[in-house]
Amino acid sequence: MINPLLDLKGDYYKYVFSEIDKLMKLGFKFPKNENSDVAKLSTYGNLLVRIPSNEPRKIYYAKNFCCPDEYKEGLKQVESEIKNGKSLLRRLSTSILNARYSDGMLFDFGITHLHLGTKLSSKNRMFVERTHKVLYCLLTNDSAYFITVDDHKHWADINLMKTLHSNFPELIEKHQLNGLSLGKKITEEERIAMRKGGIISFLQLDDKVFAPVGGGITSACTSLRGSNNIIQQLLFLESLEKEIIKIIEINSSRIMAERGIYGALELHFATFSKPLIMFDKNLKYKFCINWEWRDNKSFYVTVHIDKVLFNNSIKKIL
Repeated sequence: MINPLLDLKGDYYKYVFSEIDKLMKLGFKFPKNENSDVAKLSTYGNLLVRIPSNEPRKIYYAKNFCCPDEYKEGLKQVESEIKNGKSLLRRLSTSILNARYSDGMLFDFGITHLHLGTKLSSKNRMFVERTHKVLYCLLTNDSAYFITVDDHKHWADINLMKTLHSNFPELIEKHQLNGLSLGKKITEEERIAMRKGGIISFLQLDDKVFAPVGGGITSACTSLRGSNNIIQQLLFLESLEKEIIKIIEINSSRIMAERGIYGALELHFATFSKPLIMFDKNLKYKFCINWEWRDNKSFYVTVHIDKVLFNNSIKKIL
């Protein structure tokens, strides 16, 4: 009989902490007073939400979208980077280096602003030159919705959301709160004050009320979506671990006969991407874990086992 020993949640904590160490070496700043592992994970989630993934995206433009001539070359570069799935990190605010920074506009409206510089900044070559006017856009996993190119400081401008709603209503309508109305309209100053206080503010457009398109803000002024992403990841890993153990135990006789694996089987991850790659403690076998979602609540797991050929290279990964 095989006794599989896994701790995916523990491995995930180690993975995140190693990623944080790498980010700090690149210049990112994480709070020094965070003694709780949960707090560190929350800060990490806050940062990830603020950095767009490197995915190719199709661009959609608001009907009245326009760009001043002096920014058109920068906009052209941004368009190319978005269409080809290039990193947009260098176009973000330099506050991105502060992992715990509260990006109120993103957390509330779901809107990202990108600088349109055409050259790297002389002050910090991680970023392009800062520009007076910036591109306001909303990014999803596969699309980019361009709203306008305008001055800074439109962080709580309701007109940005009105433009989104009139041009791309599907982005806003799914957040509608039926049967709810606000007693009074929230001013820009009030909305900013609420963000700074860690208070969620609803959005009213015409006679409709919407939950924050960006997912909302926590009482600690961090991304609610970022915190939820971490929680969902931990819950998923807990369920995945149970499925892996069940599959190995069900196929125990076959694995013993075909692979010669007996007794305690201690597994550790090498990659946390899909597929999940794990190795046994003695680095003799590689376990390739894959899954397909049946719906939002259940998934189908497959486990493929291969013999390890290059132990030294594996040790470097682990």
